[in-house]
Amino acid sequence: MSEISLYRKYRPQRFFDLVGQEHIVKVLTNGVKTNNVSHAYLFCGPRGTGKTSCARIVAKVLNCTDVKEGEPCLECNFCLDTQEGKLIDLLEIDAASNRGIDEIREIREKIKFLPTHGGKKIYIIDEVHMLTKEAFNALLKTLEEPPTHAHFILATTESHKVPETIISRCQRFDFRRINDTDIIKRLQFIAHEENIEAEEDALKLIAKNAQGGLRDAISFLEQMVDGGKITLDGVKDSLGYIGFKTVELFCEYLFKNETHKLLEIIDNAFKDGQDLVFFAKEAIEILRKKMLQKIKNNELTDISDIIEKINNLQEAVWGLKESLIPQLPLEIAVIKSCYKKDQKKIIENKEKIGSDELITKKSEINEGNNLKLSDSISMERVHKGIESSENQENVISLNEEQIKNNFTRILEHIKTPSIRRSFNESKLDKINGRDLIFVFGSNFHLEKVNNAKGKEEISNAFEEIFGKGIFIHLEYRELSFEAKNHWREDEKIQENMENKNKDLANSVLDIFGGEVI
Repeated sequence: MSEISLYRKYRPQRFFDLVGQEHIVKVLTNGVKTNNVSHAYLFCGPRGTGKTSCARIVAKVLNCTDVKEGEPCLECNFCLDTQEGKLIDLLEIDAASNRGIDEIREIREKIKFLPTHGGKKIYIIDEVHMLTKEAFNALLKTLEEPPTHAHFILATTESHKVPETIISRCQRFDFRRINDTDIIKRLQFIAHEENIEAEEDALKLIAKNAQGGLRDAISFLEQMVDGGKITLDGVKDSLGYIGFKTVELFCEYLFKNETHKLLEIIDNAFKDGQDLVFFAKEAIEILRKKMLQKIKNNELTDISDIIEKINNLQEAVWGLKESLIPQLPLEIAVIKSCYKKDQKKIIENKEKIGSDELITKKSEINEGNNLKLSDSISMERVHKGIESSENQENVISLNEEQIKNNFTRILEHIKTPSIRRSFNESKLDKINGRDLIFVFGSNFHLEKVNNAKGKEEISNAFEEIFGKGIFIHLEYRELSFEAKNHWREDEKIQENMENKNKDLANSVLDIFGGEVI
């Protein structure tokens, strides 16, 4: 094995060696061939995808004395000095630790001097998004009008934090996550060069765990070597891998809402020292594939339930990294995913028992009044009305009369007053199965509700009354005065709230005594 890390030993030295970034290699080599190299580049992308390596290759090719087909020769003094980090005209700056305005001012002072050895002076600023606002402002003028002998290469993993004024002055390249196939090929090449016997399944698992980062994959490869070999079992033990069958069983129980069995799987995984974050990610991936398959097959009945489970597991992944009790976030996610279903079963059972008792009593009354039992059941359904639909998972059918009769209750469930008032200005235009289309005669009120928060509150309000599976659509249309006021519920809501407040005040007076002053 080498004395230096494998990822450093096998760092790309030519554009051709960059893995999975062909779209960038093509543009850069063409620019070198035509002598059309930009004064500033911005390399964006996830860690371990080749941004810094590519920046060093650009630095080589700008000073190389024997460029061939857009590639550095790797033999001249400039190429060798760049590889060994000895080239004085190449300055690499870590913006995470040199992020202030003083460091950028120092660059501005030195950039005016000509290169010492080569024809170009290159500045590589890594993690450029870490610079302060003042430092960016100081860099701006230099990027706008740099000396002809100077080139800047900025690299970042978080391009959204880089000011637009900086981005607009650079040629931007987005580095992609490297696919597993390309990572495996590179790992096989390194294993062959280092005389390491590596099982293909082991390399596949390493590539999968690297999540598109080749540097991480090579680091894992070096870590997994045991006696010149890399085995699948060894990789599983090192990564805290939980078997795929266990994850599949976990997802199966999750859909069946078997809370007790799910908690047992989590507890066993924790006791075995398994990586719960990796376990949760594997479960999310299975749920994601199931969701996409259902959408592809146009099976939309359980989509909202799958999305809810995915969101709960994603919250658990974030919480697992900071939780005082390691397995707690995953346990909470499981309970949250199953709780609504379990609660629904309990409510349905109670309703069924209560309904049976009520039907029995009405049957006795009907016998005395010579009424049919079927009439009693029909009366029961009318009596319960829309109330029974509150606890249903999906809506079977809706009509305008049901919505109009329950509109006051819908508005009461909308928490934000401005959203409630604006939604009250809408008109139900069409009912298409589970899709409800509301139109607004005012752009002002439409803008108040036609956003993430507004749609969420309105959808939640409908779910509280009618159950899940309803999709709300909001549109603008010219409406007549009568249409705009086809239901006015503000006064009813206010009256209901005032009555509730009066009842509460009277109860307090009855308990503690006194009078209203």
